[in-house]
Amino acid sequence: MPFDLSKNGARRFYYDDAETEWVSFRLPTMEVFRKANAAAVKVKVKPHEERNDAGELVKVHPMVYEEKDPMAMSDTLWDFQIESWNLKTPGGDDIACTTENKLLLVYNSGEFLAWAKECIGQLELEQQVLEKNVPTSRDG
Repeated sequence: MPFDLSKNGARRFYYDDAETEWVSFRLPTMEVFRKANAAAVKVKVKPHEERNDAGELVKVHPMVYEEKDPMAMSDTLWDFQIESWNLKTPGGDDIACTTENKLLLVYNSGEFLAWAKECIGQLELEQQVLEKNVPTSRDG
């Protein structure tokens, strides 16, 4: 089976059955999940004080810990999943497909979020069908 590495699996969905406004969605890969997780984890260092029984400071050493920002992971995933679009303002002006605009729509428009989840859900179902039909070495 030949693989085309230039294709990213994005598919165009038309908004409100219009032929002019659309969004191209794609499913995240394992590499995207890895990057999203890395973007969400911040390594922090804070001083840890050791004191003796009398309460006197004996030693200060760094304590390293990780702090996870779930919104950073969500932001990275949405930015990837929305590949491109042709959307307009109510006045008919183009809305630029930027990370900032993607996140504004996803986080501030329940209507857009519901539609986006529906489109991505459809892609996930199609992916499951493809995975079930992939030949294995045992099929041969």
